[in-house]
Amino acid sequence: MFAEVYISLSRKKVQIISECKIYPDMQEAVCYQELEGDYQVLVMKKKDFYSKFKPVSPPVQVPVTREDTVVAEKAEERNILLDFLDATTYEEKINIMTEHRDDFDDHMLNNMAVSLDIPIIEDKDMYSVILNELRIKNRYEIQNRLRS
Repeated sequence: MFAEVYISLSRKKVQIISECKIYPDMQEAVCYQELEGDYQVLVMKKKDFYSKFKPVSPPVQVPVTREDTVVAEKAEERNILLDFLDATTYEEKINIMTEHRDDFDDHMLNNMAVSLDIPIIEDKDMYSVILNELRIKNRYEIQNRLRS
């Protein structure tokens, strides 16, 4: 992955994250991160940024480590689990499960089962158990809505 790396006159390296606008004036700005020290993320007016920082040439290749990949995967798992837990209807939970079928591991499925008061059964396909339970509860949820 190549990153746009710039350097200041004081030899401080930064990486552009994005160009943006500052509200409410909608002034063009640059969102960047320092590549040393506390790795702060900052915003500066675009014209000021390009007057204080110059591009490093050639572009710096930022290596992606196995640790970075694992952290990204864990964040994705956490987002899927939070979406599932935040879903307000059984139908939404079913959609999340079918959409992310290949992304679940035993730990995530166990957390989902616990949130639904479903016992964790060893040597059982918990994905199917949870999905079947959700479909049953969804049927009753729909019937109760129709009765009201």
